[in-house]
Amino acid sequence: MPVLSGNGNPYSIQTFPLSQNLKARGLQIAAITKLEEAFSPDRIRQVSFDWYQYHAGGEWDWCLEWTGYWRPAPGKPPNLEEIWRENRYGIGRWLSVQEMQLRWDSRWRRKIEAEKVEGMRRGKVITLIERVSSQNGWSEDETVKYLTSEYPIPSKEQPFLSSMRAFQKHLGANKDSGITALVEALSSVTIDP
Repeated sequence: MPVLSGNGNPYSIQTFPLSQNLKARGLQIAAITKLEEAFSPDRIRQVSFDWYQYHAGGEWDWCLEWTGYWRPAPGKPPNLEEIWRENRYGIGRWLSVQEMQLRWDSRWRRKIEAEKVEGMRRGKVITLIERVSSQNGWSEDETVKYLTSEYPIPSKEQPFLSSMRAFQKHLGANKDSGITALVEALSSVTIDP
């Protein structure tokens, strides 16, 4: 039997495992309806949710069951474009990192402590893209395309291009001086439309 939101949208019990307690179930249905204000039913159906209390005595809410940042294959890091796409648009069935952050703050990462470090690393790449895009008046997609072509990873051209991890470490070194240096180096660069 499907779970119906207050708006009448059906979901599987795997998406929203409802409580047997009628009072709790009423709160869960109301929370599903509120979730539909932020995401379309089609987007919601692509993920599963936990009924979660963020702190003792606090409010209960649905929070997606997140298993970690996207990776192209086990042990293989994503490239710059994939980090960007996951952040802005989501990859596969997942909502974007931006959407999850806006809706749940950092609570969506609640079960996987190691992913918080990975999030900070990926955040350095996102900051670089945003700063270059803003400074140069490029779209973010143009910035990603430019950075990908001019700073190929992996590459033997520079030690910081040897791997995505080396690039992220370079960006965050000395209070993000790597980001600042690259942004400054690209300040006079123009690209053809």
